Amino acid sequence: MAGTDEPSAAAEQPATRQSPPVVGRRRLFGLLGAAGVTGVALGGSAGAGITASRLAPEAAPAAAQPSSAPAPAAADPRRQPGVATPLPAQLRMLAFDLDPAVADRRDRRALATVLTGWRRLAERLRAGELAREAEALPMAGLPTENATLTIGFGPSLLTRLGLDAQRPEALADLPVFPGDQLDPARCGGDVLVQVCAEDELVASGVADLVRRQAAGVLRPRWSQNGFRALNAAPQPNPPARNLMGQVDGINNPQPGSGLFDTTVWVPEWERPQWMVNGTYLVVRRIRMLLDEWYALPVDRRDEVIGRHTGSGAPLGRQSLTDQIDLVAKRPDGQPHIPRDAHVRVSNPSTNGGARMFRRPFNYDDGARPDGTRDAGLLFLAFQADPRRGFVPVMRSMATGGDALNRFIVHEASALFAIPPAGDGYVGQPLLEG
Repeated sequence: MAGTDEPSAAAEQPATRQSPPVVGRRRLFGLLGAAGVTGVALGGSAGAGITASRLAPEAAPAAAQPSSAPAPAAADPRRQPGVATPLPAQLRMLAFDLDPAVADRRDRRALATVLTGWRRLAERLRAGELAREAEALPMAGLPTENATLTIGFGPSLLTRLGLDAQRPEALADLPVFPGDQLDPARCGGDVLVQVCAEDELVASGVADLVRRQAAGVLRPRWSQNGFRALNAAPQPNPPARNLMGQVDGINNPQPGSGLFDTTVWVPEWERPQWMVNGTYLVVRRIRMLLDEWYALPVDRRDEVIGRHTGSGAPLGRQSLTDQIDLVAKRPDGQPHIPRDAHVRVSNPSTNGGARMFRRPFNYDDGARPDGTRDAGLLFLAFQADPRRGFVPVMRSMATGGDALNRFIVHEASALFAIPPAGDGYVGQPLLEG
């Protein structure tokens, strides 16, 4: 969905690596209640979030558990959590603009105060303090060990603060693509905070604290809730189904692999220096035309995507993890994967090798005024440079006859720089350099 369908990265991982043990959710909470929160690691000694080893529920679709699945990547203190860390069930995405008075003064110190407060919030999450504090009453007694905060800066922030000279070339405004129906109120933003958690009350409570700490300096611009299935697969970023019934995020670069590192992280030699070991996040709100989609027979839906709905396998193949073969033909001479299938149009081989790491969430905002569902995919893609990742793939999809375009509408778009973690607050080298 709006992303690359890449060759598998499983070959990069040692075949002998064992999957972590599976622990049921009920037993997990019992263990936490008896022994306290364990296995917690901050995404940097003074970074903006927390991470933890994935403890999986008791059952999962067999197709989502390839035997060569790598173990979750260890936390890297150079980088913010919420990118390579395991995918949770709940998302709160919050975009802010600088308060006009702050923007008029180009008051970097005021923003630094907010960012420092968010850093401390992350530290309190890590320590389990929020679950014991009155201000976090909705989270009382709930484990917060796998919650993360990820902070990003939009292109407009640097302009408002007089920092255009420090703006990376990769932080160029995204183009408007053919077919986009963008709502300006849902696009852009000076500052982004991604809140991820396994429990909905934790995600909601942390998001509320983020907003409160920003008051007087940042004004809410837009927000979006997201969710995923409670997937039991032991790998760090397991595939899960979207609202179209398709398995999403198949064959993503695996965190900890060389392919992931080159796809996602800004290398040491890039400039400006404040973005080294960071990444860039593209956000797209994609509404699905679900009534039209489910009016299609299943085999026609499979042709639109290029994969079997049931197994997730590429057409003409048997397993979810099988490689896509864009050359293979049926007995009648036609390609197994149609020429306008989504997986063909978005494939790296079709787009000069362009890749990104997809971390999508579903959203369901009820009904629109016309009675149709307001639901779809919050598409999140991390990459070292959007000009070599998202942009060429999206341009190919928008202009290359992707059959999926008939069933989706791109309604919001944004790009954010995700700076590295460090010894201070996120973005300190930019604001104080």
